[in-house]
Amino acid sequence: MTARSLHFLLTLALVASVLIAALAIVFAIALPLLNEPLLTTWSVSIDSDQPLALANAMPNTAWTIEQNQGTLSVDTTAIGLGLSRALYILVLWGIIVAIIWYLRRVVDDVRHERPFNVRSSQYLKRAGYLLVALPLWLFIEEFVRFYIFVPNAMDISEYKFTHIQLLTESKAEVAIYPDFNIGILIAGLFVLVIAKAFEIGMELQRDSDEII
Repeated sequence: MTARSLHFLLTLALVASVLIAALAIVFAIALPLLNEPLLTTWSVSIDSDQPLALANAMPNTAWTIEQNQGTLSVDTTAIGLGLSRALYILVLWGIIVAIIWYLRRVVDDVRHERPFNVRSSQYLKRAGYLLVALPLWLFIEEFVRFYIFVPNAMDISEYKFTHIQLLTESKAEVAIYPDFNIGILIAGLFVLVIAKAFEIGMELQRDSDEII
């Protein structure tokens, strides 16, 4: 793939990411305003064949456990939670848009046959740091979202650092294990290595220019 083609694809990805983020934010805010439920789900690990009920749960709460699917679902029409979801979307897609933007600028320098410069190196570093931060943010966000969205979350769960243990009446093992995307982390570290290579290339090019 040529640098021109890659630059075009990154431009399309940038535009698509901005549109997706904008639409998601609008929906997150609009649904509660229209009194429509805003659905939030978590993957749940269930070690039980029996019907489940959460201990210390308040009656008429808006969450359900789909045992066959292994999901915990929460429906809410609270505008405050809608704004919270919009903020999460803004941060998540802001990171994604920034990564695409930085990589697009680097490819633009390659397209113009001047990649070894301070700007390209800095853009690669920023993209790499954001890629490393992205899986960490997604991991932490699972915990934060649970304790914000789930009614009386402190009464029906125990925080275990690596997961959330749900308290059930039958003492069944039910837990939420946030996903940690090691692939994105490795990609971020790889981009940081490339940024270092760009710095070395920039120094070699400068030394070559001084000799000439």
